[in-house]
Amino acid sequence: MLPRALLFAHILAAAGLFLVATHSWVLLCGYLALGMSGAWCIRNAGRGARANTIVDIAADRSCIITGMHDSLSGLLCADSIALPWLVVLRIDCGGGRGARSIVLFPDSASADDWRHLRVFLRWGVRFAGAAPAQSDGPN
Repeated sequence: MLPRALLFAHILAAAGLFLVATHSWVLLCGYLALGMSGAWCIRNAGRGARANTIVDIAADRSCIITGMHDSLSGLLCADSIALPWLVVLRIDCGGGRGARSIVLFPDSASADDWRHLRVFLRWGVRFAGAAPAQSDGPN
């Protein structure tokens, strides 16, 4: 559905440019820009360029994020943010490189996965480092 909509939008833009452009150099530059935009859309539509990032988080806060060109592994920081419309994953890579941030929006995962991630970030990460309660023996 999206490739058809993009094709339709490019055709409308080309028609609009043809109707409004008064100079041939404006028309040429506009068609060149539309051609490059169309080529980029066709190139990325088949690959799903933004859908190729995989986030794996374990219960011990270790995580691996695999993208198209690289991967990142480390520990999930407790200062990661989980809002209804935004998740910011902060990952401590170790080795003195500091923490890296990854921003996720709700449409980047299914509704169930999004809810599971938010619940884990709100409760699992916060209490993963907490020590179990000590008991003094039977009361």
